[in-house]
Amino acid sequence: MFPLPPSDDPALAEPVDLAIFGGSGFYSFVEGLTPIPLDTPYGPPSSVPMVGSVDGRRVAFIARHG
Repeated sequence: MFPLPPSDDPALAEPVDLAIFGGSGFYSFVEGLTPIPLDTPYGPPSSVPMVGSVDGRRVAFIARHG
């Protein structure tokens, strides 16, 4: 892993409880989705990671297919 640079983005102010890779249908379960555009040493992810909440837990999600 590599550290993320500091950010003023409130979506990154708190750690997430769970990170999920899944189908785009998962978006319907997550409240308050906030996109977190980022880049890595290997290039950008295949889709923009999103952070929101499910049953009061902070969840990070990235949609993947195939």
